[in-house]
Amino acid sequence: MRTTEEQHNERKREMMEKCFECYAENGLTGTGIKALAAACGCTTGILMLEQNTNLL
Repeated sequence: MRTTEEQHNERKREMMEKCFECYAENGLTGTGIKALAAACGCTTGILMLEQNTNLL
């Protein structure tokens, strides 16, 4: 069984991949926080919390 930390890291990695895909599709200037959150299937608040605003 994976630990909570491993699960958190996996979720964070998955979210980063989805954000990168969104950036690749729409460009840096055409991608907003709402689009990133939608791509990740979460709210903007959760995205910012999970990523510590590193991608924004």
